[in-house]
Amino acid sequence: MQPEGKSTMRDFTRVRHVLNFAASTPPMFLMSPKHSVAPIVFTVVFCGSLLARNRKKTMLKMARLFASLLLFVSLCCCRKSPSSQTEVDKRIQNRVQEETRKAEVDKRIQEESEKIAAERQRLAELQQEAREKVAADLASRTDAREAKRAAILEQAAAEQARREGITAELKDFIDGLPLERSVMTGTVYLPLGGKYVQPGFVFASPAGYSVTYTKKEGDYFWFTYDEDAFALTLRKPAGGLATVEMKLKQPLVEGFQVGQTLPDFSSTKRETPSPAFKSQATPQPNLFDGRWVGTINGHAGFVEFTLVISEAGTVESDTSKLSPGGPRHATNDGKTMTWHWGVHNKEVVTFTPNPDGETALMTSKGPAIAEMGAYNASAIFHRASR
Repeated sequence: MQPEGKSTMRDFTRVRHVLNFAASTPPMFLMSPKHSVAPIVFTVVFCGSLLARNRKKTMLKMARLFASLLLFVSLCCCRKSPSSQTEVDKRIQNRVQEETRKAEVDKRIQEESEKIAAERQRLAELQQEAREKVAADLASRTDAREAKRAAILEQAAAEQARREGITAELKDFIDGLPLERSVMTGTVYLPLGGKYVQPGFVFASPAGYSVTYTKKEGDYFWFTYDEDAFALTLRKPAGGLATVEMKLKQPLVEGFQVGQTLPDFSSTKRETPSPAFKSQATPQPNLFDGRWVGTINGHAGFVEFTLVISEAGTVESDTSKLSPGGPRHATNDGKTMTWHWGVHNKEVVTFTPNPDGETALMTSKGPAIAEMGAYNASAIFHRASR
């Protein structure tokens, strides 16, 4: 047997070798639990067998304490073992998938946002288009109403001018009828062709309108003109001009009432244009210039004239079966032309275009000359060309 002291030293040497082996082994917290159990069990069993040989109680206690501590540390380290490479790759893959899903979600959100914005833009364009259509429709309706109103007023003006023209012509025609007073009885008569005209006789004006002689009361002669739109009653005294009474039957135009006249636009207050815009004002149409044709009863009887008016209604020339006349200078107040013609230029002529620009009222008055009596005639002339 070996001495007790040498045996103890050998035991401690063996323990030291075991510890060195443990120290040179990879840390247990880097090992998985199934690989770390064997070294721990080996270390505990080996240290216990060595220390069991030691008779000394103190050394035995220390060895057991050390073994217990080593076992406790190893067990703790086993609980904290890291994941394997496969688990790490799996976590990385899960993370990548999560990031991919997040990117896809963001992309879908962006696409939906763009769709919503595009839809809002489309709705805004549709609303704007609808507003423009409504505005255009309202404007067209307003324009249509204004155009219809203007057309009605134009028709009413033409009809009113026609009535006034007929009235003026018939009045001038009746005023120009010669009257004779009987030398024996002093009674005034209306002669025609060497005979006295009886009530019921129908006269024809130069423009072709029929006027009927109805009766004689004292020194007054009564005449009537009748048509669908209106009727005229003319009363001519023995010495003086005739008076006219009009009875309306129909309105000027559909939509008007009987007796309703055109509105007086001249009384409407209008703004005075600024000097900067005066030059842009719409010029008034020239109703005079052009070629006019009509028949008037003068010294030579009923004669058809063709008038040529120029220079904004200040120059007149004419042709007829008598002879060419003119050019003559005429005065013009903007509504009526006035000039002289006939024998010794003693006959006074007036020419007034109607607002329609297609008809005009012409009057001619001449004194008695030689064997020709005085006359006062009127007629409606029609525009042949401009």
